[in-house]
Amino acid sequence: MIKRFFCTAMIALAIAACSKGEGTIGEVSGGKKTIRLDVEPYKVLTKNTGLHNLDAMAMDSINLLEAFIFKEDGSLELYRRFGNSEIVKVGLSNLQFEITPGKKHIYAVANSKTKWAGITTLDKFLKVPVYLQDEKYGYFTMAASTEIDIRESTTIRLKMKRLVSKIVVNGIKTKFAGTPYDGMYLRSARLYLTNVYGSKTYIGEDLADPKILNKGKDIEADVSSTQIPGAFSENVHTLVGDAGYDTPQYFYCYENMIEQETSGRKFTRLVLEAVLDGKTYYYPIDINQPGYGWTSAIDHKGIKRSTIYTYNFVITGPGSDDPEKKITFKNITLDASVEGFTTIPKYIVHF
Repeated sequence: MIKRFFCTAMIALAIAACSKGEGTIGEVSGGKKTIRLDVEPYKVLTKNTGLHNLDAMAMDSINLLEAFIFKEDGSLELYRRFGNSEIVKVGLSNLQFEITPGKKHIYAVANSKTKWAGITTLDKFLKVPVYLQDEKYGYFTMAASTEIDIRESTTIRLKMKRLVSKIVVNGIKTKFAGTPYDGMYLRSARLYLTNVYGSKTYIGEDLADPKILNKGKDIEADVSSTQIPGAFSENVHTLVGDAGYDTPQYFYCYENMIEQETSGRKFTRLVLEAVLDGKTYYYPIDINQPGYGWTSAIDHKGIKRSTIYTYNFVITGPGSDDPEKKITFKNITLDASVEGFTTIPKYIVHF
């Protein structure tokens, strides 16, 4: 069972721009109010298979924190950068700077991979792309925002969210006893995601022309292009039989909450690929979609950012001949659950 952890980032108003932030753009003089930025990162387990079994702390790390404050007209009033050396020295609390009164758009970004030259308006900021291939342990992109009318010093609390979501396979087993496949194993098994959204904006919105990774199948060039080895594709390293395989395997992807597929936009799928009786079969799962785990008790379909989706496979027969082709439910049983960084009900679905 996945442990749920939480992350809160508090943005509060109080002190002067004499903070040791590394860089300020567009400060305005006269009648300023004070902002204090307090940040607490998420806590969640990280990938633990293969050669890259890194400590769970990697998911919690903030090595770079940036704050953007835009005026009501969208112009940038202030940018403040807190680099790793400053974070190590002074922590993530009481990071202070000043702004003028009025309506503001406030954004906090953690672990960005962006050079911000020329990003001087809210419109430009909202179009800056973030790429899944650039995400890495200890440097997961997080962001949060709010709009507020600043009149007096006050406290603003934001909940930071990672752009990535986590897909977990807790186990795979067969149920071949008493069938024509009795005594057989799944061989050369592999787990991967298809139709993975590889780009987003910092606030998690789709870009006009999003980058899609592993489109329709497992593509080695896409898999090898990521900073996280095995981010959305990994071998199962052993035969799988009725005794089962229970080493959890974790994958990361960006949000994909489309409710209907089109020729250009497909559901993100979790695929088990394996050889059974000499033939390659595919067991594709439409992640958190009707028939594959979604229920009305859950407030969304598809993959939502900062959410964990967990599956267990029980294979009772042959699968599909294509990773995009629906499986025959009688040949697979799924246990599925969804967990957020706040409490979301769990459920079990059988086919």
